[in-house]
Amino acid sequence: MKIKKITVAVLAILLATSVNGQEKEAKTFLYFSDAYNLAISQNLTMKAPVHEQKALKFDKMAASGLRSPQFTLMANYSLLSQSIGMDANGIKKDIGEIGSQIPDAFKPILQPAIDKLMAADLTYTIQENNFGVFGVGMVAPIYMGGKINAANRAAKINIEKGNNKKNKDIAILCSELAERYFGLSLARQVSQVRAEVTQGMEQHFNNAVALEKNGIIAKGERLYAEMFLNKAKAEQQKSNRDILSINTALENTLNATADYHTLTNLFILTTIEPADYFKQYALMNSPMLKEVGFTKQLADQQVIAKRAEILPSISAIGAANIVDYQLTDLAPRAMIGISINYKLFNGAKNIHDLKSSKETVKRIEILEEKARLDISTLIEKNYNDLMSLAEQVLSYNATINFSHEYLRVKEKAFNEGIASSADVIDAQLNLSKAKIEKMELAYKYDVALAKLLEVCGLSEQYQKYMVGINSKQISY
Repeated sequence: MKIKKITVAVLAILLATSVNGQEKEAKTFLYFSDAYNLAISQNLTMKAPVHEQKALKFDKMAASGLRSPQFTLMANYSLLSQSIGMDANGIKKDIGEIGSQIPDAFKPILQPAIDKLMAADLTYTIQENNFGVFGVGMVAPIYMGGKINAANRAAKINIEKGNNKKNKDIAILCSELAERYFGLSLARQVSQVRAEVTQGMEQHFNNAVALEKNGIIAKGERLYAEMFLNKAKAEQQKSNRDILSINTALENTLNATADYHTLTNLFILTTIEPADYFKQYALMNSPMLKEVGFTKQLADQQVIAKRAEILPSISAIGAANIVDYQLTDLAPRAMIGISINYKLFNGAKNIHDLKSSKETVKRIEILEEKARLDISTLIEKNYNDLMSLAEQVLSYNATINFSHEYLRVKEKAFNEGIASSADVIDAQLNLSKAKIEKMELAYKYDVALAKLLEVCGLSEQYQKYMVGINSKQISY
């Protein structure tokens, strides 16, 4: 049934929004729960993190890729100033001397070979002056000093940080929705009170006109009633404009154009958990504290990454030719090995970077402790304000009851000619003032509760507080 109700409400809003997003239906009624679901699905603030989460997941995949071997296609073409080779023609002189010393008996046998060798060109080209190679290279990390592990842990932390940011955005959106939804509820109820005041002033003015004609009251009494009737009409018009402004703000939160009418009343809680409950929960679940915690974790990984810059790195390397052009047969077509790199000196840059990252961790630790104290103080203040607002709202019941009776008495006395117009008007204004102040306090309570739950990381519990057994609906 609840899902059906939400669906009907969302459809009503979509129907209330024209194709061009400008025209509005007469009225669109909305429970807070439906407004909350619509805000979560439609608000632009909630759409942007979707792409941020996707980017962070790709970052994590990229970090995981650092563990894999890297294969590279290589194509090289070289042009040397001259070919590389050997020239053995210089030994011909020695061969000739040896040939002259051969005994005559062996000359018929050896001399032809010697003559052939002396006539030959004893040069050999090892490598032509132009050649090309197309192949593949490989580098596989073996030990990077912890840099790759740090990068993967940082990517995972960033995803968790992104999820926490989403939860933080939802909490902020819940507080914004409470402020605007119940702000509209307050504005419409204030408008009703102003309408009742105007109606009462009109009745009083009509009575004053009749009494003036009968000579019971002076002209000044009637003019006094007329003046406050005009003021009441002006206040009513102002409250109507306030409704338009707050409705526009709610449209922005829901990202849907309509003439909204709230169905969930202002409320207060007759009892609520003690302040320590919210403090303890905040220390574990506050999005703000978690954000600082994730920042510290990232700083820790940065220390590991900077330390890795000081340590040696070890990689397996390899290469293989796929095809070559005029490359000497003496050159190997494949190789594999181990590469070790260690920076002996770079101006102590890496050492200073490591020290800097360590100081950053210390700074964040101090800020984290400060944030804990600030949140604890903020919860204490918000909680006390909440309790004060609830007490004030409940105290207004007696004031409103008295104001109703006081107005009744003054109206009766005025009609009998024993009370002035000012007495009736003051009584009417006091009653409307008490009603409006009570609702304004209830509105402040609802917004303050949303802010308190936002700080604690309990915003998802806001609607449970709203409809719980300790919740008391407030209307004038």
